[in-house]
Amino acid sequence: MTPRAFAQIETSDAPNLRVRARSVLAVEVNPAERRLEARLTDEFGRAIADRTLYLEDPRSLLQMEKSDRLGRASFDLPKRPPKGELRIRFKGDAHYDEAERLIDRLEPRVVTTLIPSLDRKRPRFIDGFEGEDRFIPLRVHARSTQGGEGLWITLKDEDGAILGRAETDALGRALISFRPSPRMRPGENRITLETDGDEKRSPSHLSLVLTLDERTEVELRPFEADRGEPLMLEGVIRGTWSGPIDRAPIELSIEGRNVERTHSGPDGAFRFVIPAFDAPGVYRAALHYRGDEAKGLGPLSLTDIAIEIPRLGSAARRSILVLIPIVLVLLGFFARSRLYSSLERRGEEGRRKKNPRGLEVEDRGTQTSLRARLSPRRRFGLNAPRFRLIEASGGGPIEGGTIRSEGTFLAQTDARGLTPKLPIPERGHHRLEIECEGFLGTTIELELPHRGADLLEIALERTRQAPSRALIRLARSRGHREEALQALSHREIAQAIAREGEDLNALIEAIDRLYYGEDAPDTKEAIQLRARIEALEHRSGSVT
Repeated sequence: MTPRAFAQIETSDAPNLRVRARSVLAVEVNPAERRLEARLTDEFGRAIADRTLYLEDPRSLLQMEKSDRLGRASFDLPKRPPKGELRIRFKGDAHYDEAERLIDRLEPRVVTTLIPSLDRKRPRFIDGFEGEDRFIPLRVHARSTQGGEGLWITLKDEDGAILGRAETDALGRALISFRPSPRMRPGENRITLETDGDEKRSPSHLSLVLTLDERTEVELRPFEADRGEPLMLEGVIRGTWSGPIDRAPIELSIEGRNVERTHSGPDGAFRFVIPAFDAPGVYRAALHYRGDEAKGLGPLSLTDIAIEIPRLGSAARRSILVLIPIVLVLLGFFARSRLYSSLERRGEEGRRKKNPRGLEVEDRGTQTSLRARLSPRRRFGLNAPRFRLIEASGGGPIEGGTIRSEGTFLAQTDARGLTPKLPIPERGHHRLEIECEGFLGTTIELELPHRGADLLEIALERTRQAPSRALIRLARSRGHREEALQALSHREIAQAIAREGEDLNALIEAIDRLYYGEDAPDTKEAIQLRARIEALEHRSGSVT
């Protein structure tokens, strides 16, 4: 994410373009120690260090201090009552805009923190709202040492227009349901959460990104299907906001099996050539488009496509179609008899050359040669399936994942998370190791020849998220709803689900260190933490 910035042109002989990020000042009063604590951050909450802050009244400069590496600076309260309002000011520099904060009271107010929660699995659309999708729910949790009850939280868009407002409950939680403003567009949009605080709690401000999708629709052209002839399925894919979609990957499945995949053209047009249907009847087909997060396009599944193959119309046509397979079978028997005769003749000539005296020797070479010539050639790969690797949390494709068998490299996934057919030439039972950097690997058992689906989908958990997801599964197994856990931290979840005699503090500290740490997560530690949480889950199941 990049900070919101503005451009300022300075008039000179050679104008320069200067881009400065927004800065935010937060102030906390401590009358007992006669101190003012100020903190300077950017709009994303990152500390701004080594900048000069000024404490002023309307007539004079009282004190100036530099912010430390955490963006904090401490000021002494004036011994005499100030002549008017006090304020702390940052004059800005080449990188950050100026900011100031008025101090209208000298009583202590605790800092309030706002923690938002959006359902990542549920798409949010910019247009076409109907029914339950008419509003977007945003859950906010207000925290402070004085509790979060009774605070009014306001949601605004990037231009300052109010989208919604709600009051926190006894646990400091509020639910704001809102519709996108007319100025929002597909893709990333910035929204702001604000609270004015009260007598004991200070105001708070938080900026976050809201990703909006536009709905995707498909228009199919009329088609006719006949028995024994290929079917041409054509259509156009477009977004309700942006129009035709170029290079959209579209998958076609018939009766639950993937048949073909294609990409749309610049005008959104696509075409599928479906092989001929041999048997009459009604076949169910479906089109799938996974969407495009970068373009703000939502997914699409069109599952109500019916392909009807009619029965033959005339008795003569039925007779011809019945005679064709009979003729083919007779031709096959004739060709086979000719081949047998030719091979036996060659075998007899070979025996005569090897035995000029006419000795009778048992020779099975002809039979072996005959079986070798008549047996079908073994297909490379023994009908091994393809694999698609996806993320367990969001369902997105995983690029760069590897599949090995007993340490031998077999395949690697592309940008769509797909692998080619596995080059395994041996029949029998195989143990496949699936790995990818940043994810917990897994092992699956595969029997060849493969008689299941041509495409197998494997979900991998991110190393950093695996223990956290296991903790939420444990909470669900103990009767807690997942919606109620969205706005809670790991420690609050542990306190809610802990049973008598269980001490989860050490476990939660390890989960927080792995989830929020700056260093790369340790795979071995993540596996051990997940195993410990799953052991608690199994123990809960056995107790119930």
